[in-house]
Amino acid sequence: MVIFLTALLLFFAGASATDDDGWIPVTQDAMVEFNWESKDLQIKTNNANDLKVKFYTIPDKTVGRIFIKDLKSSAKYLIHNCLAYVSFNPEESFDGEIVWTFSKTQSESAGPRITVEYNEEPLIDITISDSTCDGTFWGSWTGVVSEIEITSENAESYRSKPVQCNALTVRNALVSPSGPVQVNTVVKVTCMSDHLHYVITVTCEAKETWSTEPSCQDMELEAKGTVFLESDAAGKTISCGLTNPDQWLTQTVELTLEKVNDSAKKTICTTDLDNGFSCTGNAAGIASYVPTDDSKGTEVLMTATLDGTTLTSTVAYRCSVKVGANED
Repeated sequence: MVIFLTALLLFFAGASATDDDGWIPVTQDAMVEFNWESKDLQIKTNNANDLKVKFYTIPDKTVGRIFIKDLKSSAKYLIHNCLAYVSFNPEESFDGEIVWTFSKTQSESAGPRITVEYNEEPLIDITISDSTCDGTFWGSWTGVVSEIEITSENAESYRSKPVQCNALTVRNALVSPSGPVQVNTVVKVTCMSDHLHYVITVTCEAKETWSTEPSCQDMELEAKGTVFLESDAAGKTISCGLTNPDQWLTQTVELTLEKVNDSAKKTICTTDLDNGFSCTGNAAGIASYVPTDDSKGTEVLMTATLDGTTLTSTVAYRCSVKVGANED
């Protein structure tokens, strides 16, 4: 029973070690599992003078080491089995908190590309090969890293770098959710003009890029009227639609033509990405209508011909447009 309780307490202590941002406390000179092939490694230090990171395959075979030392004076770094100590001039002081990012990307033509950043400032960017390394043992870096070991008195914690897309900014639009988002998150972009709102959705993809780069085009709906004499209305045409609707090519568009104060009868035209543009129904006083068949997608328009027999001295028709598949 005592052994069982001890194991249970140790389990819960390990489970609570990771904070909300994924940071795990560093255990000095201890090998821990970390798949560097698929994740970038981040290490947080505070007032550190040196940092040593060792990379291993299983079982405990050394792939390589990166040493960074003398940060308070003559800063330098070493890449094991490749470069002896190289001096560098830091872009900022190493006092306070520093987040280091170690990345490894496999290359088909040579060894892997190794990069190191501190607080997003580049420090190391090298593709391991005969031409870039001093020694002849650089091939060790091609090994698959599954364990790491961190040594530094001031190394506080480590984690895999969060994979996310930067905040999306679109002019004349509301973006939700705003700010950086994780991979596979779908973001809703609501474009807003003075008279019309429409929605675009984009997705944060695995390579930390957006599925599309959305833009909102300025657009205003302009009301136009045509006056006919009652005796000469028959056979005249009126039009309802949008011109140059490049932004609507991947959207659902619905046009509605109706006689004011007689909305029981309507002509409704809709776009369909598979079947084009078609109309149904017949507004009062309309003899016929023709949806524009424009294969180039430069016009969404319905032209209606008045019958002239049911018109009174004052008749008005309303043309309205709805864009998008939902209420937004």
